[in-house]
Amino acid sequence: MEEYFFLSREASPELFSDTDSDVTLPPSSPRSVIRNIIPHITQIACLGCGGKTEFSTYILPKLPMDPGAEKATGIVFDGSYLVVKGQRVDAVPIKDELKNFISWISQFENVFLIAHSGRIFYFRVLSFALQNCGLQSKFTECVTRCVDSLTVIKHKFPKLNSYKQECLASHFGLPNYNALNAEDDVHMLHQIVSCYAE
Repeated sequence: MEEYFFLSREASPELFSDTDSDVTLPPSSPRSVIRNIIPHITQIACLGCGGKTEFSTYILPKLPMDPGAEKATGIVFDGSYLVVKGQRVDAVPIKDELKNFISWISQFENVFLIAHSGRIFYFRVLSFALQNCGLQSKFTECVTRCVDSLTVIKHKFPKLNSYKQECLASHFGLPNYNALNAEDDVHMLHQIVSCYAE
């Protein structure tokens, strides 16, 4: 039996290229990832298909965050602590948290990770972090497949005006949500996929 998990992450717009330089580069987007400008992950959330199992965590970025990104996301990093909407949150270095994520997901069999824009963004960002931390092989041992919900939805609904996740939520009559929070994002992706799977 397959286990489907919905994955989301938020990233600091202070970016690094595949050389991990300290040069400030443009904000994170699928286009930046295509140009090998990979954002630092600041939050990972994963939700089981039934909505009963969940993984969510904040990650300490390696570089300071852009003030505009801090304002938009409500996530502030002062160099030591991560503060989300005025509240200090537990945050862990990326390698430790990726190990925790792999440990959590390895308890399930036949894991399929689903992410919106996964092929061009989420899976590439995650893969880059896993490679940098030397955890790619451990991850691939416990994940059967990564599925991009954007590709599936475009195939099933070929004439929509927009395929942004927020627009899809509106199209399916789902409530507004905070697309800049990985937990909210992953819960909404689960609802969207549930709508078109019916």
